Amino acid sequence: MRDGFIIIYDHSVGGDSYYSIGDAVCVPVIEWITKYYLNPVVNELIRGRSLRLDMKEA
Repeated sequence: MRDGFIIIYDHSVGGDSYYSIGDAVCVPVIEWITKYYLNPVVNELIRGRSLRLDMKEA
């Protein structure tokens, strides 16, 4: 790497911390996607409504 910064991934030396950081980031992201995207889409599909895409809000 150009700046000399190298990340060494080794399970025997704190590799589990990478998994913990990944879990700490991924879980809130998936919760947000579920709450603000998936649940509204599924609710509209269950009600039999067509999905509306409003480009003004996008």
